[in-house]
Amino acid sequence: MRTICQSVALIALLTSSAAATERFIIFGDLQDSSQSGRELDTELMKRINEVEPAFSVYIGDIKGGNTPCTDELYHDMRTVFDHHAGPLIFTPGDNDWTDCGRKPASQVDPAERKRAVVSMFTAPGESIGQRTLPLEQQLGQRENARWRWNDIVFATLHVTGSNNNLQQRDGAIAEHQRRDELNEIWLDETLRKAADAAALVLFIHANPRWDAKWWEPTGFDRFRNQLAEAAASFPGDIIVAHGDTHTFRIDKPFADAPRMTRVEVFGSPQRGAVIVYVDPDGAEVFRFAPLLLDP
Repeated sequence: MRTICQSVALIALLTSSAAATERFIIFGDLQDSSQSGRELDTELMKRINEVEPAFSVYIGDIKGGNTPCTDELYHDMRTVFDHHAGPLIFTPGDNDWTDCGRKPASQVDPAERKRAVVSMFTAPGESIGQRTLPLEQQLGQRENARWRWNDIVFATLHVTGSNNNLQQRDGAIAEHQRRDELNEIWLDETLRKAADAAALVLFIHANPRWDAKWWEPTGFDRFRNQLAEAAASFPGDIIVAHGDTHTFRIDKPFADAPRMTRVEVFGSPQRGAVIVYVDPDGAEVFRFAPLLLDP
């Protein structure tokens, strides 16, 4: 991977000459569910609306890991999202459901909370937001969505923190295996559909342990290995955007795949987003700029 200094240099390079006017936004990990926190989140929505993105993608975690997993809290965040003027696409994070079985998070059924989150923050066949975007969705896992814009293919995959729910508790391993298999099918289909595209952008929640060794099995191995194979053969640029570890960075996660870029978004306590400028015909398809509510 690049060092932090190299990442900063890359950000400066990519933001120095953003001539493209087409843009979308990535953000996530807004975990302050207090009233004042949600008011600031609503202010961030206003700042995002001022940018006028074609769409935005929220990469999960609407609450802290120890915050109770209540419908009221979810509804409060959905109210914040309803201020988003354009299409908004959501993929769940671990704090939203996998961690709900822990005592600090009120020890409720994670599988039931997963269904509640998907029901509240996704819609059949389209995005949420004041203006919606038609989406292709995976049968049985509608949070896995896909769309095409500006000759670029975009897709969400439900790859979440807490080791992608590969945990020793009732039902977790079976849930992980089912979702992991569906994610593999969805990514394979997406790669085929993107074969003639200018680029591919993937959105997940989890930091998938990019540097994990073969002797360190994780819940992300199937996804990471599939992605490494794709990076070696895909003809265009690939972006993989995620959150989870709350460190804004742009780098190259695979040393032998220079056309794949990892973008990690800001996370609590910072409120921010990443603006992605797009020029499919340019020498660089993507350029990035930070948008911070409280620098």
